[in-house]
Amino acid sequence: MKKSLLTLAVLGLTAAGSFAQGYFLFTASKGAVWESFSSPGTSQYSSGNVYTSFLWSNSGSFTGGSSTNSGVSAATVSSLLSGGYSVAVNAGTSTEVDVLSNTSTLSKGGIGYLAGATFGVANTVGGSSYTIVPVAWNSAAGSTLSAALANGAYFGLGNSFTYASGAGSLSTPSTFTASGMLPFGVAPVPEPTSFALAGIGAAAMMIFRRKK
Repeated sequence: MKKSLLTLAVLGLTAAGSFAQGYFLFTASKGAVWESFSSPGTSQYSSGNVYTSFLWSNSGSFTGGSSTNSGVSAATVSSLLSGGYSVAVNAGTSTEVDVLSNTSTLSKGGIGYLAGATFGVANTVGGSSYTIVPVAWNSAAGSTLSAALANGAYFGLGNSFTYASGAGSLSTPSTFTASGMLPFGVAPVPEPTSFALAGIGAAAMMIFRRKK
C-alpha cells in the first residue's frame, strides 16, 4: 500500500512539473529569415549561415524589427535583454535555444528547432501567453546570442507577437508562423561612429567644392 502511494506521489509530482513548464514549438516556414551580408546589396533566404533564437517576455513591448533587406544594431538587441526580455533556454538541456536556418530547397530560410519537436522553455509556465521577438545573426559570429553580441555580429529582429505556451510535453502549441511571426532579415548596420565619419566626409567635400 505504502509503495503504491509513493508511486502515485512520484507520478503526481512528475505530472505537476510537466504541466507547470511552458512548451513551445520553434518552427517557421520557408523564407522566414533573410540575409543581406553574403552578397552585399542583395537580399536572399538565409541558408545555413544564420542562427535564430527568440526572446520572450510576459511584460515587455517592442514595436521595431528589421525588414527582409535590413538589420538592427547590437545595441538594439542588448536594450531588449536589459528591458524585460530573456533569451529562450531549453529547460531539458539548460542550453540556449539556437538553430541554423534551413538549407533545403523546400524550406530554405525556415526554422526547425529540434526537427519540429516541442520543448520546455525555462522559467515559463504552461498555458500562459508571452510576447515573443525572434532574433537572428550571422553564424560566423558564434552559435549563441551571447557569443554573437561579443563578436560584433550582424543582427536582425522579427516583429513581436503573442504566443500561447503549451501545458505539458504532450500539448500541441502553435508554430511561430501560425502565431504571427513575419519574415525578417539580418544585415550589417553601420555603428553611430560610421555615420558620424560619413557626415564629416560629406561636409568636407562640400567645403572643398565651395572653395573651388
